[in-house]
Amino acid sequence: NVTTSLCYDRAAERFRYHYFENEMPSFVFLGSDGIDDTFGDGEGLERFYMHVIDSIITDGIKTVERQMPQVLNHYSEVGSHDDMSVACVVNV
Repeated sequence: NVTTSLCYDRAAERFRYHYFENEMPSFVFLGSDGIDDTFGDGEGLERFYMHVIDSIITDGIKTVERQMPQVLNHYSEVGSHDDMSVACVVNV
């Protein structure tokens, strides 16, 4: 599976998304291709985002915001060696 990188020609046309017509999910994540390249597009990626959700519920969003730069730096060093960014919308 090829991730969409901003470096690609016509990257906006390759952007993947899902539209929820009737119900907004509790959490929506937007991650850069460094996240996908590190965790894959299956169970590893799901586990990463589930861990983030668990941390938000347990520790609070402010703590997760403070810790995320170090977490992403660590995973970049042991994973893709690519830049990583994550955004999250919480609807609870």
